Amino acid sequence: MLRLSTPSTAPCAVTSGRTTSDTLRGVAASQRKHLHIGTRVGVAIATVIAVAIVVSRIDFRRPLERARISILSGESAGNHYAIVEHLKKAAAAQHGRVQNLESLGSIENVQRLGSAAAKCKTQFALVQDGVPIPETPPLELVARLPGGEAALLLGPKAGAIHELTDLAHLRIGSGPEGSGTALVAHAIFDSPEFKPLGVTLSPHPMTEQLDLVAKGQLDLAFFVIDAHAPVIENAIRERGFQIAGLPHAEAIATRLPHLGATTLVAGLYDPVRVLPAADTTVLRVETLVLGNGCATRSQTIALLDLLSHEFPDLIRYNRETPNDTGVTLADPAKSYFDHQGPELADRYAPWLVDYMAPGNWAWVVMGVSVLFNLMAFGNRYQLYRIDAARVRIERELLAQIGGSTTIGELDRLRPDERMRAPAMRDAIRKTLADLDALHARSHHDSQSIVVPMGAEMAYRYQENLIEQTTAILHGLLQRCEAGERAAQA
Repeated sequence: MLRLSTPSTAPCAVTSGRTTSDTLRGVAASQRKHLHIGTRVGVAIATVIAVAIVVSRIDFRRPLERARISILSGESAGNHYAIVEHLKKAAAAQHGRVQNLESLGSIENVQRLGSAAAKCKTQFALVQDGVPIPETPPLELVARLPGGEAALLLGPKAGAIHELTDLAHLRIGSGPEGSGTALVAHAIFDSPEFKPLGVTLSPHPMTEQLDLVAKGQLDLAFFVIDAHAPVIENAIRERGFQIAGLPHAEAIATRLPHLGATTLVAGLYDPVRVLPAADTTVLRVETLVLGNGCATRSQTIALLDLLSHEFPDLIRYNRETPNDTGVTLADPAKSYFDHQGPELADRYAPWLVDYMAPGNWAWVVMGVSVLFNLMAFGNRYQLYRIDAARVRIERELLAQIGGSTTIGELDRLRPDERMRAPAMRDAIRKTLADLDALHARSHHDSQSIVVPMGAEMAYRYQENLIEQTTAILHGLLQRCEAGERAAQA
């Protein structure tokens, strides 16, 4: 009884052991599955949090952190210097940096801008229109500031000047040598029409001119400056200076293309005391922003953004008024004005546009599209050649077999004496060798880099057809050889 009970108990114990082990393995697998699911969920949540943090750190208002701009302006008391100072403050508020480089004026700015092109320490300059621009190194136009500057003749008794002849034999300050003010003064008073007036021009800085006029050592001070510049308002409101009107300013402007005419309305500086006492016609000079090609595209766009903030009419003025300066408009500026602001890439990927302008991206996309189309055409042509070769190989064998037999019917074909002939078996072996070579060719072509993703399935289809035909021909060849051996036996 003991011997019978022992064997009967052992299998049960073994079976029970296997069941428990299987159960434990199942529990462990279930735990690992839940662990994997939890890991994947955790990774997904962490990824979403990381993306949210990255996006939250992006400033879609396009801060000017990459902007590092140097601009040649003019005298510290002048309008150009004040303009760049405003740009400097606006850039600093957006984490950018604008360096305001003081100079004697437009002529010096052009010279320094051209000489700085070799080392690229300075990128831009404010220059009065009409200043001679050298051909080398080539400078480019970034913008024309709307409104321009007024050419003003100031003096204690300047309001008594009503005709150009009233300027005869006067001593007039012309601004410092090398300045745009001096250039305009000489362009006007050294012209053949004004030469008979016998005007004496004396070069002096802005504040020095006013002091000399107040002392009577000069009759008039000549400024090319913003009509609302503090130095002008102070001279009129505090020091009692008047503005000389030029009733024939339009006629003067026609002889000097870079000049225009504008009217200062009565009471512009003081509506209570009515300063000036009457509408006064004066000459106007346009202000240009020039570059020497050293600035990157993102720096140029950043400067245009700052200028647009300072001059809200900047884009409309540059789009609608012709460029008569003779200086070629810079490509980034043309794009900025054509699109009435920065393009999306200029706004959100300034680091990228420094390597390739957005206008070139269309050509790249078109080139890639053409390349992919050529790849697709080449892929279809290769498939056509493989399929045509397969059909040709099959037709050549079927032509030797004769009749209306198809490849599918060869699998059920019972070889007769003609089929068992050595020549027919050699033809089948040749067909098999050609199909093997075509199969290898199809497999090789499917791995080519020019085959679009997913298009390799068409090659697999051709290989499957070749494999089916090869299997049928192998079976036929074996039957032919077996029939030949049976006939010889």
